[in-house]
Amino acid sequence: MGQGPPTTGGIPTFVTLLSQDAWLIERAEVRLLNTTPRGTKLPGSLSLSNLWFAASDATRVFFFGRQHDVVHLNLAATPMLPLVRAMLLCLSGRAAGCAVVLHLHTGEIPACLERRRYRRLFRLVMRLVDVMIVVSRDAEKAVKALGGEVVRMENGVPVASYEVGPKEEPPLITFVGTVCERKGVVELHDALLEVRHELPQLPFRLLIVGDSKQEGPGVFQRMLRLYDDADFDVEFTGSVDPVMVRDILSRSSMFCLPSYSEGFPIALLEAMAAGAAIVASDVGDVASMLDGGTAGVLVPPRVTGALADAVSNLLLHPDQRESLGQRARARAEDQYDLRKAVSRVHELYRTCVTMSDGVVAGRNRSGRR
Repeated sequence: MGQGPPTTGGIPTFVTLLSQDAWLIERAEVRLLNTTPRGTKLPGSLSLSNLWFAASDATRVFFFGRQHDVVHLNLAATPMLPLVRAMLLCLSGRAAGCAVVLHLHTGEIPACLERRRYRRLFRLVMRLVDVMIVVSRDAEKAVKALGGEVVRMENGVPVASYEVGPKEEPPLITFVGTVCERKGVVELHDALLEVRHELPQLPFRLLIVGDSKQEGPGVFQRMLRLYDDADFDVEFTGSVDPVMVRDILSRSSMFCLPSYSEGFPIALLEAMAAGAAIVASDVGDVASMLDGGTAGVLVPPRVTGALADAVSNLLLHPDQRESLGQRARARAEDQYDLRKAVSRVHELYRTCVTMSDGVVAGRNRSGRR
């Protein structure tokens, strides 16, 4: 369960890849419960529409859970109200009699656990799940500090499906993700204005891929207005299908992810698989993904000057761009192919069902799958 297409972002990408993986489908009956809202959602607010969406999702989890052995909840669950929703969904899975796997796709857990009210509710949620999965080392450490059992699982992508194509000229700089402030889209704007001022002779093009539906109404329009003063070539594509994302990344000379916070970003893995030179904030597990900076350039979050310097340097040195892209691709092939993540998920499913005296790929005593 999780938000899927047409919403873009890490969770939709992960649940889509997982639910469509041929290897996993051969071993378990997998169904995607897509919780992308059809109407307008106001993230993190106690609105009537959000209450309706939460109640609807909980009802669907219950009925799906009655027919299956495991419900795999893919959520962010930060800050407080999303955690309340996560608890409601966990309770629904429990009431349905199935095992509950809570997969937290966020790098914000350690900061949220510093707040007493959030920490208390998080402890309750831990008691409701059979397996809790986090994606970053910091999150793993923070949950273990509460005395909870947790599995850290690195994300992955089907690396072989990403082509390292010829790079566009002038260089194409790409951002893929939720288009909003917390992803550093404002800093990217300011940094590229600085690059244009310092290096007016060097042409480049910026492509911003993704939407802002997860952030609520008005955010995408606000980001569009921000770039009205850009004196460089920029295009907002909105949400595009995965095949188009792969094509764009294969043509990209550079990929920028100047986020304020991340866990283990899938968009970064996609760019690595496509052989783009990476410039990314040193947050979450990004430094580990980029092998301490040998497979990409790390910059501090929210520091426009550092971001501008990194982009300028790569624009001035095409050989360095190519070398970084090759190292990123090699690291993705070696460490982050989707098969590793899928195998780990299947292993956890089997463990959950074995604990309830069933078998993932067959019928259990209740006749569910």
